[in-house]
Amino acid sequence: MLYFILSQIMGGVALAFSIVSVFMKDKKSMFVLIFLSNFFYGLSFIFFYALVACVNTLISLPMLATLYLYKTREERPPWFLFVIYSIIFLAMGFVFFDNYYDFIVIITPILFILALFLKNLQLVRIMLLAPNAVLVFFDIIHGAYVTAILDLCDVCSIIVAMIIYYIKNKKAKLVDKKK
Repeated sequence: MLYFILSQIMGGVALAFSIVSVFMKDKKSMFVLIFLSNFFYGLSFIFFYALVACVNTLISLPMLATLYLYKTREERPPWFLFVIYSIIFLAMGFVFFDNYYDFIVIITPILFILALFLKNLQLVRIMLLAPNAVLVFFDIIHGAYVTAILDLCDVCSIIVAMIIYYIKNKKAKLVDKKK
């Protein structure tokens, strides 16, 4: 029971960082908050004994640090990094493979990293919907209902952030046309 409670607490902390991350206006801030979010999600999966999810989430941490470093240097990361990390995610997924549901958490981090490689921040938000929605399904299967609710909140926050930034950009374009 204690591990279940710890898992839910770590998931809640991760969610807080994740929700705030999608409202960031720059990718550097977004990367830092997603890094923290993934760290706590990784801990959450440890307490819930979901090894594939835990390993893949924690493997994403060096990738996020790498993306952050490229962003601070105003450089675009090379796509071969995406390929290398995808191979690592696949390999670790199959090493720690426990059941067919683990396919979900083998593919999820690849979609997640792909989203972060995109240049346009609005496209990043759109692409983050898929892995987060898949995690809701995974959480329900594993009985992590509180985490599923938290992940669903994460999906909703991404949608709200997309709407907010769409409206702001639409208003900005209207103001520019009037000038």
